[in-house]
Amino acid sequence: MATDADRVESCARSPFRNVRLYALEKIAQEGHPKASGLVLSLLRDPDSAVQLEAVRTAGILQCREAAPILVDLLNSAEESVALQAAVSLGELGHHGELTRETQSDHEPASPQADSSPEPMSELTFYLLFFVLSAGLFMSGYLYHAEMSDPSDGEHAPPQGAGLASSSR
Repeated sequence: MATDADRVESCARSPFRNVRLYALEKIAQEGHPKASGLVLSLLRDPDSAVQLEAVRTAGILQCREAAPILVDLLNSAEESVALQAAVSLGELGHHGELTRETQSDHEPASPQADSSPEPMSELTFYLLFFVLSAGLFMSGYLYHAEMSDPSDGEHAPPQGAGLASSSR
């Protein structure tokens, strides 16, 4: 008889996108004995929605084995995947340059790595994240305000405001 863990593992290997997404949701919520391995395999999924969810799950589960892949995903063509990779790396405690301990085994440590600046502090990371998020929110708000229809009364000038200048 198949256990719940077996079902989730089977779902993670499904050819169907929504089934793989379901598996990642279950792994993030309930855990799994092979969570790290399943998340690592789904980080390379060809579907960007599955990859995005795998990146998010890696951060939630504190999957430190995923750090080298997450660093690679910072350069993803999918902006949402790259942004979530940065957030997940922050959740793993990586706030800037990788230290020698977190570099993958196949990467030689460069001589200039010793002269690189210290990684930013956790407080600085979250302050920058907050400022950038606020900026994105405000730009969306201003865009919405600019694009809203003046006839809806939201940004319409008071009645009669333009009559004095038009009668001349």
